[in-house]
Amino acid sequence: MVQAVEESVGSRLARRARFITVGGLAGMVAGVVVLGLGGRLVMFLSRLLHPAAVGRLTEGGNRIGEFTLEGTIGLVLFGGLFSGLMGAVVWVLTKDWLPNRWWMIGLAATAIGGPTLILSDNRDFTILAEPALDIVLLLAMVFAFGAAIPGIDRLLHRRLPSPDGSVAKVIYSVLAAFGLLFVQLTFATFFSEFACFCSEPNVLTGAALVVAGVASLVWWVLEARGSDETPDWLRWAGRVGSWGAVAAGTFYLWREITTIL
Repeated sequence: MVQAVEESVGSRLARRARFITVGGLAGMVAGVVVLGLGGRLVMFLSRLLHPAAVGRLTEGGNRIGEFTLEGTIGLVLFGGLFSGLMGAVVWVLTKDWLPNRWWMIGLAATAIGGPTLILSDNRDFTILAEPALDIVLLLAMVFAFGAAIPGIDRLLHRRLPSPDGSVAKVIYSVLAAFGLLFVQLTFATFFSEFACFCSEPNVLTGAALVVAGVASLVWWVLEARGSDETPDWLRWAGRVGSWGAVAAGTFYLWREITTIL
């Protein structure tokens, strides 16, 4: 009897590890394609919109209008891969609580991730004479990133092997554990000035995500212990945390946009 319970717990943990892995890979793929390559497209369009700014240095030390292979690779790796993995952390922690509709996830991503790009104390927005269209392009990119994740997640869920085999269980467990490295980094961007490269972190958004994350963790523990139905109080906690993060992010985003414009 004890052995059967242990196998059941192991199977449930393996399924959850696969859930985390699929979500992480979905965010990574969307990050590389949309935030990385899409970020380069946004920069190109910004160059066309502001020919007078070509040649000037951005806050990050890059020269506006200068496109190099090294710069593109750096943008794909850091702006795409790492940002995608941090977005994946938010996706995995809120996936059980938000409606799985591409446009709603796109809007949620815009609210939560938008303020990390649209910063009123970033001098790049003062270099550009009229940055309104640039803000629209950046937010459209973040929306596309969020909107792409559910579809990629479903595709990977159908294509990746089940976690029934011993090798699959180990692989999914290792990949899920690897994702823990990005949890701390993700939350640091909401609570640390150093991590967010800003003067005022989006603490309210981070606090709401902590609530959603704790609710997810509690549910995963209950699920591993054999629960098949989410308690109502836990479902409400997860939803309050997830939608609270969206609301707080919307507040921060609106404040930054109005300050810039």
